[in-house]
Amino acid sequence: MCMKVPAIVEEIKKALSQDMCVVIGLQTTGESSLESEMEANKGEPDGFVSICREILQRFVRDHFPTTTTLTDTPQVT
Repeated sequence: MCMKVPAIVEEIKKALSQDMCVVIGLQTTGESSLESEMEANKGEPDGFVSICREILQRFVRDHFPTTTTLTDTPQVT
């Protein structure tokens, strides 16, 4: 990715000098999400593997937890 930055910057400057808008999109191969899905299912795919579903589920699980750990629970005396 970092090898492409100078070329991208050059293209951006060229477009901006022509009063154009620039949108940069980042893509993923989904490899890490596929590995995560396989680990969760003991190395076997659980039917159709949706990389989009895995990314969304991980985002929700990481940023909107629905359970608390024992360390988060106040001690009752």
